[in-house]
Amino acid sequence: MFSFVRTEKTRFDWMHLAIFIVIVAFQAFIGLIVYATGGTTYVYPYFMFFPVIIGGFVFGPYLGLFFGLIGGLILGPYMPMYVIFGIPQPLQNWLIRTGFLCTAGGLIGVLKNFLVDYYKKREEFLKIEPFTGLPNRNSFFDLLNDELKNRISYSVMLVEIKNQDDIVAAFGFDFFSQLIKFLDSELRQVLKLDKPLFSIRLNLLGFGLYKDHDWYAQQLIEFFKKPVMVQGIPIFCDVAFGIAEYPSDAVTPMELVQKGLLALDEAKKKNKPFQILSSHETRLLPVIQLVSQIDEAIHKGEMDFNYQPILNAKDQSPNSIEALVRWTHHEYGLISPSEYIDYLESTNLVNELTYWSIELNAQRIKELTVIDVPLQMAINISPTNLMQENFVRKVDGILKNAHVDPSLITFEVTERGLITSYDEALLSLSQLHDLGIRISIDDFGAGNTSIDSFSKTKIDTLKIDQMFTKNIIKNITSRRIVKGLIDLSASIGIETIAEGVETLEIYQNLQRLGVDYVQGFYFFKPMDYASIGTWLKSYKGL
Repeated sequence: MFSFVRTEKTRFDWMHLAIFIVIVAFQAFIGLIVYATGGTTYVYPYFMFFPVIIGGFVFGPYLGLFFGLIGGLILGPYMPMYVIFGIPQPLQNWLIRTGFLCTAGGLIGVLKNFLVDYYKKREEFLKIEPFTGLPNRNSFFDLLNDELKNRISYSVMLVEIKNQDDIVAAFGFDFFSQLIKFLDSELRQVLKLDKPLFSIRLNLLGFGLYKDHDWYAQQLIEFFKKPVMVQGIPIFCDVAFGIAEYPSDAVTPMELVQKGLLALDEAKKKNKPFQILSSHETRLLPVIQLVSQIDEAIHKGEMDFNYQPILNAKDQSPNSIEALVRWTHHEYGLISPSEYIDYLESTNLVNELTYWSIELNAQRIKELTVIDVPLQMAINISPTNLMQENFVRKVDGILKNAHVDPSLITFEVTERGLITSYDEALLSLSQLHDLGIRISIDDFGAGNTSIDSFSKTKIDTLKIDQMFTKNIIKNITSRRIVKGLIDLSASIGIETIAEGVETLEIYQNLQRLGVDYVQGFYFFKPMDYASIGTWLKSYKGL
């Protein structure tokens, strides 16, 4: 016995059978109309083109020809030209009409197939990354749509090849596409994936998973520890992974990929191999979103400064204060500069922030001078500022307008930021020094610049990075590095500041090593402007 199960395919076949029967019936009906209206000599036989065209469009060229032939036979040799007189139609009339009907049905069928193929290829093109041949983000979203409907939990993992530019510069784009294809093949085996990797963008691959994502992350870490061989060439891929979970992090495919990108960005900022976007995170914002709000934050008063004293290491007397920017966001609360400063320094917005910082703090220096508690203030500037042709001239104008003595200001710039455009930056620093502004190199020791390089320009102080300061008790190497920096700086007339001093023991060790100035929580935490003014007055006995 035959069993019949209703499926989408059988419903589709029954529908086509019904359409076929309707078209043939429609043709027969048109034949009756032609006969009833007097024969083929009138206009009514042209109605036969309608079912033939419909049949060709629905069923393709072969059945289009078939419907044309059926229509020709219905209107054919047995259909009189004049019914009332019983005059038969000439043979050539019937043959020509049949030929036109078959041609119409066949051509419409061919056109239909052409359109179907065109849109199928177009749809495939829209879902394939042409450079790598992998399914693209449109395909990824389709997959996620299906998976999120059928699963209680699901995760997305995004894998970015961070050193794409280096690989392309060395070997070209074609080689990079071969690398991506190789990774697709290898990672599917390593991760036991039943679907290909998806190309979200050229150097960003993605896939979905419903098992333990920690296992996948560890497999990827192990895989990328070693170079991969492409065309006989060993290639090291510097990668980072971002993981987001459904439904704890997002409920739609678009949100899930977006949260995966946020986790990936966080992994790169923290220099970690991977980051899981935890639903317990209080805040994980796109840095571009933060940076775009800085100008508005300045005008709304959300951005201000706290000030931390820098003390003489010998007697703990105040030497200066460092201005530390603080952003109290109206929605997300306190935002650390580490969350946005690196990206900000790659944009022109950093110049506007720096000019605002200098203007505001110049005014505060003037206020402290008026109440007879003048003190040097260290203001952080960006290496990007030093690349601007008019930076020195604009700073000079700000200080003159504020009637502030430039010798009361120290500009701090990080050593790491000077590496890219070293000579140009040092020239700007020398010009600022000529104005009377003191120059300090911040986080010294964390970059790759030798202290001898700074002997060639006008540097007043080096601030020793706290990663060395905090370890001088337990780590003999850190202690020797700090001692070496202090001695070498002193030999070329540069003073030293040790930041990150958090205990009495660290302070006493730094004293013995000969550091000039100290800064850290052991002495003072950063204070707002009102508190720093009160502290200075108290110290001066005012």
